[in-house]
Amino acid sequence: AASGSGSGGSGSGPSSAPRDGIEDQVGQGPPPQPPNLARSLQALSTPRLPDNLAEGLLEQLPSEVLLCIFRYLDDLSLCA
Repeated sequence: AASGSGSGGSGSGPSSAPRDGIEDQVGQGPPPQPPNLARSLQALSTPRLPDNLAEGLLEQLPSEVLLCIFRYLDDLSLCA
């Protein structure tokens, strides 16, 4: 009786340990698709018209935003 109530009463204890990995995989669904490399390279290498940005817009961005942008650019330059 004690082992029956122990496994039923503490269902999150020993009985959930073997299922944690399975539930994590099932609950998340399929992994996201990786970016299409050919499409990304074409978009980066194809010239385009300049964007119509308001005068002084870039200068008005907070420094935190600029730091985030340049952090990503730095990561990209390391891969190139």
